[in-house]
Amino acid sequence: MKKKRSLSVVILIASLLLAVTLMDTWILYTQTHRQTRQSGAYQLESMSGKLESTISEAKNLTMELAIKAREYLGDADALEAFIYAEKEALLTKDTGAFNLYIAGDGFFIIPDFDIPEDFVVSDRVWYTGAIRNDGQTYVSSPYQDAMTGEICYSVSVMLGDGETVLGVDYTMESIQSYIVQMSDEAINAVIVTDEGVIAGCYEEALVGEKLVNALPDYTGIYNSAKSNDGVAVGRVKDGWFYENLFAANSSGGWIFIVSISDWELYKNSYMQLLITIVLSLALFGIIIVLYMGDDTKQGKGREGAPVQGGVPLAYHRRVS
Repeated sequence: MKKKRSLSVVILIASLLLAVTLMDTWILYTQTHRQTRQSGAYQLESMSGKLESTISEAKNLTMELAIKAREYLGDADALEAFIYAEKEALLTKDTGAFNLYIAGDGFFIIPDFDIPEDFVVSDRVWYTGAIRNDGQTYVSSPYQDAMTGEICYSVSVMLGDGETVLGVDYTMESIQSYIVQMSDEAINAVIVTDEGVIAGCYEEALVGEKLVNALPDYTGIYNSAKSNDGVAVGRVKDGWFYENLFAANSSGGWIFIVSISDWELYKNSYMQLLITIVLSLALFGIIIVLYMGDDTKQGKGREGAPVQGGVPLAYHRRVS
């Protein structure tokens, strides 16, 4: 009877330990899963907010230059002098702008540009985009500048005559520095163009590279975000753990990707859970050892004493 009662106690304690371990594992999983999604959404929103702020400043500057340029539309020489002077002034300011140009019916002014033979200004994205926007600023998706080889984007606006467009090229430096700042061992951020070229990255050396070559694990989430609205979610293997990927497609052709490492972000929680499991197993082992030791002692007591008439002989000697 006593042996059965002891065994029941061991089973009960083992069940409680197992239940506590499973409960801790489930709580950790649900918390990290929820926190990871919240963190991914927050990082995408943060990147989008920084980008919108940077582009808003670029729009304002471009519009100021367009208003000034309108005064010279009737004088070709004065307009050219204005464009060259303003470009030189832009290069001395910390605005990210590095090129200024203008084009209209039968003319274009693009300083320091080696014009190819097949160049048709009316086919350029910055020109056609501004014409379609009918006086509103047009922002291109990131592209690799033909003159500098750098990743940049252009902001252009149609002037009052309905056919002349002024455009400004801007670098990705401020956005790139922000991406590097927000990235760490747990979180990595990437901006990709509509053509699949990395425009901003936690590793600056990868800027300008094709995503499929530089970060092939991100290709799936990129394609998903490019073809669907909303936030795309995915996971890729990272050693013993996973990277959680989040991506969103902006209206301007900017595709944001955020990677969050399970291990780097939650390693303290994982270590705590591991310690809990080890302690639970150790406690269970101690209980088993104590139970087996007690059971062995009881077995020796029963088997070592001679019995006469159902009562141990030692008892007969004491009372005889």
